[in-house]
Amino acid sequence: MTDFQVIEEHLVPIDRIPDAGLTALVSYWERKKGGRPFALRRDIDPADIPGLLGNIRLVDIEAQNVFRFRLYGTHATNPDQRDMTGLTTGDYEDKAFGEVVTRHYAEVAADGVARRWHIKARVDAGEYEYLRVVLPISRNEKTVDALLVHSARLKNPFVLWR
Repeated sequence: MTDFQVIEEHLVPIDRIPDAGLTALVSYWERKKGGRPFALRRDIDPADIPGLLGNIRLVDIEAQNVFRFRLYGTHATNPDQRDMTGLTTGDYEDKAFGEVVTRHYAEVAADGVARRWHIKARVDAGEYEYLRVVLPISRNEKTVDALLVHSARLKNPFVLWR
């Protein structure tokens, strides 16, 4: 287990993403949502975005602050260095990391507005810097009940890779 600690975190406008993978995912989500406030779950097909799959998380919202990973990409890193598929954000061993992820997901779940964060953190292995995009999706066109998430590493100690 590591000791994740946020050094700096800020929101950046969703249309100012300096990463091609994140930009591609946001474009895909925008096409799928059309004129609706969020994309529909039935329209999201991970096979449509094979080049992004390694970093994608598809997250079900089970209750307030309960977020279960339906899909956890093989290239998605976390301080626990484990596949979180089937687990929740509360199951991260590094509780500080889990709390940040839960907070980000809860913000998007609460108002249905897509967000992108730039996060600088410290872990036992060194500095950890990344971008996280959280996009709302819905099964019923009325409420946000799932999330499409992608992160891009800017600086990530090799030891965090799974």
